[in-house]
Amino acid sequence: MKLRIIQYTDAVKYTTKLLKHARGIYDFVLEIVFPKSLELKALEILSPDQLLTKVERCIGTDSPVVEAIFQYRTPLMREAIWQLKYHGNRKIATLLAESMYEEIITLVGEDFENNSQNNSTQKIFLLPIPLSKKRQKERGFNQGELLARAIIKIDTANIFTFAPNFLEKIKDTPSQTSISDRQKRIKNVRGCFQVPEEIRSTVFGKTIILIDDVTTTGSTLEEGRRALLSVGAGKVVCLAVAH
Repeated sequence: MKLRIIQYTDAVKYTTKLLKHARGIYDFVLEIVFPKSLELKALEILSPDQLLTKVERCIGTDSPVVEAIFQYRTPLMREAIWQLKYHGNRKIATLLAESMYEEIITLVGEDFENNSQNNSTQKIFLLPIPLSKKRQKERGFNQGELLARAIIKIDTANIFTFAPNFLEKIKDTPSQTSISDRQKRIKNVRGCFQVPEEIRSTVFGKTIILIDDVTTTGSTLEEGRRALLSVGAGKVVCLAVAH
């Protein structure tokens, strides 16, 4: 029996080594066929602290209730958002999540301190802006969920709870990037989110962090916030990576 266990363990180790080797070859070939941009190469070697020094900080958004960390116009940040939004780059998601985590702690300061000191079971909920079912199927992932999951991994204090089911998109609206006027953007997303009926009692009175990758006018995050507050959420903080 012991011999079989040893043989099985050795087989697993050997298979793991083969997979790592195959992955290395795959990455090498991929780099030749689809070379990474200079911006992506620069991003992938940055630490979170270095990112904060390399990318211009956002000093305000067009919305009084939406915060953002970085200026989108910075070339490195544009590349980061592109990699996250359209390629589902998990390395970039982890890098951005480090900055978001510190910012979230600042934004919910008192709630975070109370939970940390009192070992409270009253969690702070982390909620990514949802995509429509059609958009999610086309893309294969939700970039907001990648950010949220990366933040949860960083949260060793176990303060935040991932809650993607708190909000759903019920209208497949045209992309906000195709609309420049703020009032038209607000109209475009009006009524596109709702809190599922079976979730509303759970949402009531809770502190929720609503996150997105990029914001322009803030109308998408504002509409998500409105939907949550309309069913009794206690506090909804809106945060985007870039503006």
